[in-house]
Amino acid sequence: MNSDVNISSIDLNEAMANFQSTLAQTYPALDVEAQTLEDMQLALNQHDAFFRLAIESAPASTPAPIWFEDQFATAINGFSELMQAKTAFAAPIWQKTLNACLFTSLVGLRLRFNCVPDLSFGDLHIETNDDHRVSKISIAANTPIYTLTALPSAANATQLSCHHELDRKLAQVIKRLGEAMQPHFKTQKVAAKLFWGNALYSCGLAYSKLFNQPINTLSTKANLIVQNQWFNH
Repeated sequence: MNSDVNISSIDLNEAMANFQSTLAQTYPALDVEAQTLEDMQLALNQHDAFFRLAIESAPASTPAPIWFEDQFATAINGFSELMQAKTAFAAPIWQKTLNACLFTSLVGLRLRFNCVPDLSFGDLHIETNDDHRVSKISIAANTPIYTLTALPSAANATQLSCHHELDRKLAQVIKRLGEAMQPHFKTQKVAAKLFWGNALYSCGLAYSKLFNQPINTLSTKANLIVQNQWFNH
């Protein structure tokens, strides 16, 4: 790929259209016209179970602000004891499971369906399993969302005008959620740089989980050149 390609010369609308067309043509589970947040997340999960953010009509788990205040330290201590490791070593590993339940799906929703849930920290509901790690993060099915196209079945959708605006909203949501969690991790000896590094790593995993099988370059009708130019910049 030509490294001299100017990012300003790449048409983001064209690049994203080809990116999403490649996904739909390559993976049957992603070849859907989902109209609700629940259907979008279901398609991602059917494609790869790593996308596991739960969308529920009425989440019954503990809201994140309460859970972090009352149960976070106990969960970290229990996981550290289970690993027979110090907190500073165990806590970042514990964080990776939480990240995978949340951030990877948020990026997957944006990349495949041009959808960004407008989440606050209190919108998250958390459950843990016997090993003290997060087993489920759920959000309400009627969570307000940002989209690029009108969704008649989603009364809570706000239509944006371009991909840049959608990306800005996604960045704001990730920053908002991360800033709410980071002080709690600091009490468990997880430095800010490590916390954000783990969070952003889980965001990047969305790409590899979406493309979990090779693309058939002979059968796809998408423009892989412009798509790859966008990837490389």
